[in-house]
Amino acid sequence: MRDRKNGLVQVCSSKIILPKLQVLVDPHPHPLIEQTLPVMLCKRMTGRGYRNAASIHTGKISLAAGLTFGSVAGYGAYCVTRDPRNVKISLFSAFLLTVIMGMRFKRSKKLMPAGLVACLSLLMILRLVFMLL
Repeated sequence: MRDRKNGLVQVCSSKIILPKLQVLVDPHPHPLIEQTLPVMLCKRMTGRGYRNAASIHTGKISLAAGLTFGSVAGYGAYCVTRDPRNVKISLFSAFLLTVIMGMRFKRSKKLMPAGLVACLSLLMILRLVFMLL
């Protein structure tokens, strides 16, 4: 077990308790280290908006949906590479993504990201249909 006050990690019963971020930050950071992506992300995540429970919950749902669609689309692409006539899974994932993101685009009228993803999914549907012809 290590001391938490000195910025070290404390381990107790299979849980790791991390100290506050302010303890880990060097008071005189190097200018190049200050501009790296992990440091910038850590600074961004400590903001008030990220701590909001609703945004964390929405972020988890968005992450799960993205991983699900990405996995299904990846598996569909794998099936198409093995057999070019087997486009069912890719067609299903592209169609579902077109419908969902098209509804979001219609409701929000914002091109980014809903309109762009709906258009790209529609182009993917057209490509898969032309592959079958």
